[in-house]
Amino acid sequence: MALLTLQNFYKETIAVACSAGATNIYVTNKPTPTEGYLVISAGTENLREIIKYTATGTDGTGDYVTVTLAN
Repeated sequence: MALLTLQNFYKETIAVACSAGATNIYVTNKPTPTEGYLVISAGTENLREIIKYTATGTDGTGDYVTVTLAN
């Protein structure tokens, strides 16, 4: 029986405050894979959030990951 190996979770901090409904979340350094899971760290092990991102990019504000909002 083959086991499914999950991609390593990339850990990063948010670089620019984001508002409710934002689809691009700016991080200090974007991950290399263009989609996957990202651990947002607030600087403490007790306050972490895991998000799924579907794309990465860079613009005039910096590096970002794109998330799809649930309806």
